[in-house]
Amino acid sequence: MSKEDILLRETINPPLTTKGSQFLFSELDANWIEVYNQFVLLSQSSQVAAYSAAITYSTGEYVSYSSQLWKMVSGTPQINITPGTDPTVWIEVYASDLVQAPVIGGATILTKEVTITTAEILTLNGSTTIIELIPSPGAGKYIDLIHITNNLVFNSVYYQGSTSLSLGYSTILSIPGTTLWQLSQGLGAEVTQIRPYILANTVYSSTNPYIVAADSVSVAAVGGSPTLGDSDIKINLVYQILDL
Repeated sequence: MSKEDILLRETINPPLTTKGSQFLFSELDANWIEVYNQFVLLSQSSQVAAYSAAITYSTGEYVSYSSQLWKMVSGTPQINITPGTDPTVWIEVYASDLVQAPVIGGATILTKEVTITTAEILTLNGSTTIIELIPSPGAGKYIDLIHITNNLVFNSVYYQGSTSLSLGYSTILSIPGTTLWQLSQGLGAEVTQIRPYILANTVYSSTNPYIVAADSVSVAAVGGSPTLGDSDIKINLVYQILDL
């Protein structure tokens, strides 16, 4: 049976055949079996390698397993984690996802939205407290940030004290001059606002590097500690995981 052989009872929809009478149970079963088989075909690709428990997989890699495509989404390399057993490592995808996923230079463009709650913001204390946004990609890889937006959803009280968020690689956020993205008055807004982060560090040096290999990306209130305030912040990130 092919998808064109699926039967309809009354509705006319060429090239499908309209039977014009009640289905036999076998005919109804055959319809659903063919629908199922078509879904299976959509979730498969001969160009994607089969999963192997002996291979270490990195973020963004695809495998086929048990008639299904899977994408590795963990921030750290993983080995011997069977697809379907841990949703923080593997997620189901379909062939259409592979076609539509934007790619630059062979690497998939990834997006992530992180909501930072009021309680978390009020725990920020200079550079001694950070909030991780993107986990480490693992050894031999680095996070290439493309674009970031900040959405402060104003509630009723604006933040005081430190009103500027700094975003960068976690291990160097406390070093002056290493902030990659800076949003002036990022916490001091009295209305809902959506603003892009502005690239702050424009000069590369050995002490102020743009990119730190295998490092995570976090935010901190480097200038001090926010006080009061009751508004959550959503940070949207566009980035790639690249090999060194």
